[in-house]
Amino acid sequence: RTALATFGRKTLKSHDWFEAKSAEMIPVVEAKRTALAEYKRFPSERKLQILRAARSKAQQTARHCANEYWSEFSETIQKAAITGNIRGMNGGIKTASA
Repeated sequence: RTALATFGRKTLKSHDWFEAKSAEMIPVVEAKRTALAEYKRFPSERKLQILRAARSKAQQTARHCANEYWSEFSETIQKAAITGNIRGMNGGIKTASA
């Protein structure tokens, strides 16, 4: 109890890329959720195919969004390094490694 009171609980890190690309990700995730709910309500082979397609689309979109986010983020760090903005470069590296 003492350690918990002193240090607190470990907080989970949020996915920065998900928040940055939420406009693209949220509709795909919602489509997957509705497909899963439909399959659970009335299981059939056709609804299973729709669910699998929705899962695949969600995974592809997540990979695309994450790659795009990290590419843009690394470009900003690179620009800061080129322009001699050491504070911006170190802040970007610290954010990426946190």
